[in-house]
Amino acid sequence: MINTNTIINKLEKENDLLKKKKATITKKHFEAIAKIIDENTPHNDDTKQLLVNAFCNYFKTQNKNFNSFRFYNACFKTFKPLSKEQEIAHSKIKFVTESEDK
Repeated sequence: MINTNTIINKLEKENDLLKKKKATITKKHFEAIAKIIDENTPHNDDTKQLLVNAFCNYFKTQNKNFNSFRFYNACFKTFKPLSKEQEIAHSKIKFVTESEDK
């Protein structure tokens, strides 16, 4: 499982170093990170959505030109089916219908 806090902490440290050098996280970095996420996580995974949302929130604070819509779409380019474990977990989710909700 991917630990978003660890990744964000590493990015913050790297960004602090870049600020000292008068640099920032650029489009090139965003594209590389989105590609890594896209190629290494299943498409339908809830954890992937949480990870991408965490990155979007962080990147917005680091670069005023960051486009969350573009980043989100880049992270979900490749379709990867759920693993057997994920299929089992999703099959156990009980969806509430309108009649049950009352």
